[in-house]
Amino acid sequence: MRRLPSIERKISEIEEDDVRVRVLGFIIDKDIENQVIVVDDGTGRAIVFVDEEVLKRLEEGQLVRVIGKVKKGETIEIFAEVVQDFSKLDLNLYEQVRYMCEKMR
Repeated sequence: MRRLPSIERKISEIEEDDVRVRVLGFIIDKDIENQVIVVDDGTGRAIVFVDEEVLKRLEEGQLVRVIGKVKKGETIEIFAEVVQDFSKLDLNLYEQVRYMCEKMR
């Protein structure tokens, strides 16, 4: 059975009917006991549930891309399938390219 594709979203743009999303943001909090990180992309925050092994290699302030199933309620929760380190990404260039791609649609 194939997974639904993930949709690239800003956290504030996540919709009720989104199933899988990709978000890019900074880790602003890390809770080892509950196995969660809080990711902020400048438009909002999401609580991300991660595996214990993944959590060990993540640090506050780190830029990450999270791909996972989303649950939107009072808070946005993402159940991470993938957490990628994007620390070396040129965020300004990334935003410029994203803007240009959106203009072309």
